[in-house]
Amino acid sequence: MASEIVSENFLPLSETLALINKKWNIELIRDMFFGKKRFKDFKEGRASLSNKVLSNCLKNLEKNGIIEKQISNSNHSTTEYYLTGRGKELNRIIYELVVFALEENFYPVNETLSFLAKKWNTEIIKDIFSGKKHFKEFKEGKPDLSNKVLSECLKNLESNGIIEKRILNSNPFSTEYYLTKLGESLNKFIYELAVFTLNYKNKQFTEEFTSIIKEDFMKTLKINY
Repeated sequence: MASEIVSENFLPLSETLALINKKWNIELIRDMFFGKKRFKDFKEGRASLSNKVLSNCLKNLEKNGIIEKQISNSNHSTTEYYLTGRGKELNRIIYELVVFALEENFYPVNETLSFLAKKWNTEIIKDIFSGKKHFKEFKEGKPDLSNKVLSECLKNLESNGIIEKRILNSNPFSTEYYLTKLGESLNKFIYELAVFTLNYKNKQFTEEFTSIIKEDFMKTLKINY
């Protein structure tokens, strides 16, 4: 399957998650979806958000092509911020995140995002969707993932009801990991995350091959749109 060759090096889902999860970013993106566009608008109801931090967040989002700044030519010039085409495409990821957090009665949205953005969590979930189930398989293509860190990630995912561990009565005994129904319900979130990342983070695949990978992910994640 085409998705099998898309390792972490080729499809950096963690980079997309890190961008969204950076403090205030998801709130600012959501604000722009709801029509807010000025500096003072973004500060409403956020007493702990300083001008300096907000300015840095906006610069970071602009640098990553998520928003664009427009300065009016009126007598009293004003600066307004708008989502770019790339930024607007984040709506699918955010929507699936909200659906998962609310429908599955998981953590609040921001906490759910932080949980999924924790390094390796989403990659491990994706790996299980792709058929991996043994400890050593999760390490393939991840040279900087130590046994200790992987063990902690698996325990964290298990304690949060995303995966379950099964110990087989084989000789020698074997441990396998599977997604729970809760874990399987993350399929649309991971798919939208992968599509966005393919479109904007990865420049080494042709348009035709990117299309093949997307179709492959739809089958792997059992997506029906």
